Amino acid sequence: MSVTRREFGKLAIAAVPAALIGDRVLASAAAQQPRPNSLINGVQIGVISYSYRAMPAQGADAVLRYVLESGISAVELMGGPIEAYAGAPAMTRPPGGPGGPGGPGGRRPPTPEEVAAREKYAAELKAWRLSQSMDTFKALRKMYNDAGVTIYATKLLATSMS
Repeated sequence: MSVTRREFGKLAIAAVPAALIGDRVLASAAAQQPRPNSLINGVQIGVISYSYRAMPAQGADAVLRYVLESGISAVELMGGPIEAYAGAPAMTRPPGGPGGPGGPGGRRPPTPEEVAAREKYAAELKAWRLSQSMDTFKALRKMYNDAGVTIYATKLLATSMS
């Protein structure tokens, strides 16, 4: 079976309506899905979960549904869905202020309060990461494997990488 880039794009776009239904319906639908196989002529086609960043739900179970709907059997799973699944502390974001000036260097430097909040969050995340059992992460991998999707890589976002 050969799939062109255009056909692959159509498959990815076809996942959008399913995402609008909601996580619970998607979770039950995954159990009924045939196992995906994106190994084409010996080449494994995979996707990074960042590809689904515009979708409404971003949890590990929702990302799995999007991957299945796309017919993909291998994923590079980013840290957000992984750590949220495992119960990581969420970073609270302050409300956005007015936009900065355009052009190069248009972002304003963070306020001392924002710097302190980021440092506090980084310390909380580091403590959380160091305290975690691998059992939750093994359960996540099992959920993906049972659905026929291999997690071939993970990508944790730096919060000074704890």
